[in-house]
Amino acid sequence: MFDGDFSPLQAKQFFERYDLLEYYPKDNSKGFHACLFQDRESKEHILAIRGSFDSADYTTDFVNLFKDSTNP
Repeated sequence: MFDGDFSPLQAKQFFERYDLLEYYPKDNSKGFHACLFQDRESKEHILAIRGSFDSADYTTDFVNLFKDSTNP
């Protein structure tokens, strides 16, 4: 229905609680995107990172996690 996006109500409720402080826009050549949020009440910072959506990354992640025991 929303194809992975917030509904308008969810977006409204989210931004009533969190401020967007900074973001790195989606970079299709690298598949990287990040946002820094701050909780309005607690003042805690939340870093949200979305990795690449390139299918080759799944192979690399699998090798890193299960063969080399490292985080991607």
